[in-house]
Amino acid sequence: MPSISDKCICCGSSKLKKKQSILSPFFTYRMFNYTPLKIKRKQFNDIKHGYTYYACQTIECLNCGLVFLDQRFTKEELKKYYNNYQTSKFFNERIRFEKSFRSRLKKFRYSGIIAGKFKEISKIEKFILGNIGLPRKILDYGAGDGKGTIFRQNDKVKSILYDPFNFNKSKSTKSKINIKNNNFDLITFRNVLEHVSYPREILFDLMKIIKSRTNIYIEVPKEKLISKYKKGNRYKNKPIWTEHINFFTQDSLKKLLVLSGLKILDIKELIINKGNRGKTDNDREHFMVLAKKR
Repeated sequence: MPSISDKCICCGSSKLKKKQSILSPFFTYRMFNYTPLKIKRKQFNDIKHGYTYYACQTIECLNCGLVFLDQRFTKEELKKYYNNYQTSKFFNERIRFEKSFRSRLKKFRYSGIIAGKFKEISKIEKFILGNIGLPRKILDYGAGDGKGTIFRQNDKVKSILYDPFNFNKSKSTKSKINIKNNNFDLITFRNVLEHVSYPREILFDLMKIIKSRTNIYIEVPKEKLISKYKKGNRYKNKPIWTEHINFFTQDSLKKLLVLSGLKILDIKELIINKGNRGKTDNDREHFMVLAKKR
């Protein structure tokens, strides 16, 4: 069963605001095989009738601004959720619990968000080239099927796909790799850290084994909750959780990297699928960070 976090998973602060929330029925079904229980008045005299859901808490760190789920899942639990991730079976199961997801699925496919098929890969590559030049050897950490791997069209770059989480893997994606014995110019985490229970531990352990010349690229969503609400009020407006269990702010991302032993080289915001007339409702903002081992 998951553990409960009583400190910020980015900066370690205990200055937290909390509010009760729930895990989505689809999420709990895939991870724990739980389904909502219907309570009938005749069965439980002291409990209001209706449906029961998996209770949790939304937490906001008042120090760095991170909004996160209190539940910290094990690697095995996460593997259950991400088994056959973003396949037809996965989507059909989600539609079973969330009827509205059918229309959202069409929007996602149109915008190219699913399976990392982002249109702005060239902008990300430009961001990296402007800071460190062309990396000759890349490790894509959490690569999934590899469709979101940067520089994948460049013959001068050797890319190794690595996914310890088994998120929608391809045949070329490795589950195990000896990072210590490889001289990587760049290790990328594209849309990974918002999914994992302990991002600081992943980065901290990585710093122990990588070479000093290795650069780190991290990309996470700037969730609409972060943009819409002011700091200190965000925890009140997240009543239900699905697969993104960490909502980063720029400050929380900076603190995470520094406490993990990294020096930030550059940080910018990227708009995914920006319309011709400026931002639209379908746009997604991401944080892009380039860092180096201190």
